[in-house]
Parts: sequence; C-alpha cells; structure tokens
Amino acid sequence: AELNLHAIDRGRTLYDLNYDPHVPASTLKQYLRELPDCLLTNALLSQWNDVISIRFLSFFF
Repeated sequence: AELNLHAIDRGRTLYDLNYDPHVPASTLKQYLRELPDCLLTNALLSQWNDVISIRFLSFFF
C-alpha cells in the first residue's frame, strides 16, 4: 500500500485511512535515504547529543 500524503494533508489520520503502521515508517525511511545531505553530520553532533540528553533525562525524571 502506498501512503496517500494528500489525504494526510487534509487532516485524515492513518487510522482513518486503514493503513498498516509499517507504511508510514517505510515512507519516512525512504525519504531520509533520499535526502541529498546526511542529517547526522559532525557539525551537528553536539546538538544531536543535547537532544539525546534531554530525551534521556525526561525519560527518567
């Protein structure tokens, strides 16, 4: 099944559209693979570490 992004843009949910949850996950993975530049660059490493730290701390506290 192919993800209908136009239906989602109109406010429909994946549940309303009867999609398997693997469909949007696969679509996101494909989109990230096709980006021209990597999101996890050395220039952004400290910012990614900050995000992970915030997420880690909020999980435990």
